[in-house]
Parts: sequence; structure tokens; C-alpha cells
Amino acid sequence: MTNKQQTINIALAADRNYAEQVITLIKSVCYHHKNVRFYLIHQDYPDEWFMALNQHLTNVGAEIIPVTVLDSFRFLSKLQEHITQATFYRYIIPEIPEDRVIYLDSDIVVDGNIEEMYFSDFNGKYVLAVEDMYISYTEHGYIEFPDLKPYFNGGVLLINNQLWKENDLAEYLIQMTKQYPNVMFGDQDILNFVLKDKWGILSHVYNYQTGIIHAFPRLEENMSDEEIITKYQKQADEVKPIIIHYTTKYKPWLNSKYFVLLREKYWFYYQLSWEEIKKHQQELFGS
Repeated sequence: MTNKQQTINIALAADRNYAEQVITLIKSVCYHHKNVRFYLIHQDYPDEWFMALNQHLTNVGAEIIPVTVLDSFRFLSKLQEHITQATFYRYIIPEIPEDRVIYLDSDIVVDGNIEEMYFSDFNGKYVLAVEDMYISYTEHGYIEFPDLKPYFNGGVLLINNQLWKENDLAEYLIQMTKQYPNVMFGDQDILNFVLKDKWGILSHVYNYQTGIIHAFPRLEENMSDEEIITKYQKQADEVKPIIIHYTTKYKPWLNSKYFVLLREKYWFYYQLSWEEIKKHQQELFGS
């Protein structure tokens, strides 16, 4: 691997049930980049899993490092039933020994180069993120936090980790979660509470949320299903998203009768062999 300043540091957080999606995401990143360091925040992946994956990653200029969840986070399992404990793992990103980290949800594939975004200027902000493509068009707030707009989606976060460490943001997030255990969107709401006016906006190409095709038909009652699908397929073609985020419960790896926008992208990266990734890197970067 090259100089640390040139390395892209990516934080992932997932339980063992998402191993297939984690590997697909990692493949998609490596297809477009070299010099990547992944950190997987977890509780239940065996050491052998990391050893086996690193054998492949070493050949494509990458590595993965385990970050075990602290005991203090065990209380999270008692929170909302509809949100997995793993979604709160990003709270401990300050444990990662990097000043700049991009967090990615596991229901994501990267379909282009993210270096320009990764090295963006923070301008004093704690995080750079993309507005939530659904909540931005709906009413969402609480008595204590009536004005949450603009509201960011927590699936892609470019984190000023130095600032998070200096201000002990992890502990504050934990305390806020204990104080507000029943918020609708879990840690995403908590992050928006805590980072109100402290985040900067990224282009939506860096977190294109495919679930909009299921969320917005209520706002487009005069359109047929076919017209809605055509509309958002055309939009995706025009936007050319770099980071594709499969939001909502409709995922490309699940057998569902519902249309999943850009599902073919997930399966492209899923089926890639490590040899094909290495060959593509050589085409992009040389030997």
C-alpha cells in the first residue's frame, strides 16, 4: 500500500448476516480503486473470515481490519426492534485511528471513483453527507427537535474523525440514544439531532437512494407503475450515480415482486472474481 495520506479509509458496520453484502461492496470499491483500507465494525465475524478476505485484498492493493464493538454498546440490542444493533455501530468510528474516514452502509455498491469526494475540504464541519431523498420531501420532526431540515441520509458519511475524537462525539451519541430510544429512524435521527448545522452537503451522486421509486408514488398518484419506473430509470441514467444505496426494504439480493432500481449493478459486482478486479485495476492504473 502507498503513503497513508493517499489511502482511502472506509468504515463498514455489519453483523455476520450481511457478510455477502459486505464482500460485494468491498469488491465494488476495489474495482475502481487501489490503496484502500477497510475497517469492519462488528461483533460476530471470526478471525478466519478476515484472514481469508485479506488474502484476496492484498492482491488488489487493499486490506481489511476488524474493529470489535465495545461492551458499552450491548445496550443497543434492547432498542427498536425494527432497527438492527449493527446500524448503531458507526458511533464508534472515532475508535478508528484515522483523521478522515468514509462510512458506507452495507446495502451499497460503489460504481465509480470516489477520490475527489473523499478528499473534500471539511471547512470545519463534522461530516459531509447527502440529503435524504425521501425525508426532504416529507414532514419529519419531534417536539424537542421540530426543525430537522435539511436532513441527511446516514448511509454515506464522510467523517471528520479528528473533530469527532476531539469532541468525544461517540459518548454524546450514546447518551442521546439512551435519552431518545424510540426515534423513527434510529441512529440516523440521532445523528441529525446532534449534527444539526454541523454538516456539509455532498452531491447526490455520492448517495443515490434507490428507494425513492417506492416512496414517491404517493406523491405521483396520476402515474402508472410503468411510468414511475420509466421516470426513475431515466433519472438514474442522467444522474450517473457513483455510490448506489439500496434504501428501503426492497433489496436486489431478495426475491421480490417489486422493482428495484439499479439492481443489475449489485449483481455485476457480486459476480466479479478477484482476478477480474485485478485485471480492471491494471487497465485503470497500470501494473
